[in-house]
Amino acid sequence: MATYSSTTDVLTLANLAPTGAGAQPKTFWADRFGRIQSFSVWTVQTVAAGAVSVTVQGSLDGNTWVTIPGGTNPVVAAGVASVGTAGVAFPYIRALVGAGATVTVLAVGVS
Repeated sequence: MATYSSTTDVLTLANLAPTGAGAQPKTFWADRFGRIQSFSVWTVQTVAAGAVSVTVQGSLDGNTWVTIPGGTNPVVAAGVASVGTAGVAFPYIRALVGAGATVTVLAVGVS
């Protein structure tokens, strides 16, 4: 799977049609010096055309994934959820998207 990085404040975790369900590529934010930054809280915005399940996962190494506490969000229309846990910072995140509607998932990290 491809890795996506961004030097902007917003990461795109998923931008899918209904057939694109499943684990999405890992994403991370790099500062202006190219260093990957860890965040303990992610604010995630999910916009869907209908009901779809979205789970946000974090990883310390980009290979072993855990569900971020509070990171499961079944969505009916559009919603904004703050997911994360204090004291556990994840440099990599990804979205698991269930089958359903067209969905876009965006994230902004908070240190």
